[in-house]
Amino acid sequence: MESRQESQVEEQRSDRLPGPKGVETCLALSEEYGALFWGGKLMERDKVRAILQTLNAAEIRYAIIGAVAMGYYATPRATQDIDVLVKREDIPRVQRLFRPYYLRGTAVVMVFDVEGTHLDVLPARLQLGRTAIDNAVDVLVDDVPAKVVAVRDLLLLKLLAIPDRPDPAKAMQDKADVAALLRDCADQISRADIEYIAKSLLGLAFTREDFEKYQGVIRWLNETLELLGMADRRYREPEGGRGSVSL
Repeated sequence: MESRQESQVEEQRSDRLPGPKGVETCLALSEEYGALFWGGKLMERDKVRAILQTLNAAEIRYAIIGAVAMGYYATPRATQDIDVLVKREDIPRVQRLFRPYYLRGTAVVMVFDVEGTHLDVLPARLQLGRTAIDNAVDVLVDDVPAKVVAVRDLLLLKLLAIPDRPDPAKAMQDKADVAALLRDCADQISRADIEYIAKSLLGLAFTREDFEKYQGVIRWLNETLELLGMADRRYREPEGGRGSVSL
């Protein structure tokens, strides 16, 4: 009897593990906990399926990022929206596809309300964003083919966001996400990945203020790697100058 209960617990745990089931768990939590605590679902699985099917049918080049992507690599959590990074040249087609659902937008993000499920579309304006889309991982979300950003690129996007967050709580969440990704995906993250991330950040520094800002992020990243027993992967800036990548 006890072994049967233990196997049931293990089965329940496996359903919550990162990976494809983690993405689906993220969607399930968003439905269940939204209804429980806020009186309405944060996201609906069938709406997410429809969004992904629409993007796929139009051959939009995209990568899922944000909390849904976190569910693929770390412990899933409820979220209010599905965030997708889209190739800049595909943005006009996305606007046409979801025009009836347009809610608001800026140069950085467009928000669509697809019958209660929010879709946040971020144009890939920089080379690092386009690279993230090209490197996206093939997954199934409720049996619908989808693209999820690779762990290296998700780390970079999270680190890029931290210093410019106006809300300290969101910056803290980004830091917690980075630590979780490093901890749970240690076997997928190489020293070369950390070097790419650091050089990508430094390549965005066009002023002394920018340079110091991203140096601070890299310093925090190195400290976190050391705390997690990954000191061998810390970024070591070459003597005589800083690394950069083309934008």
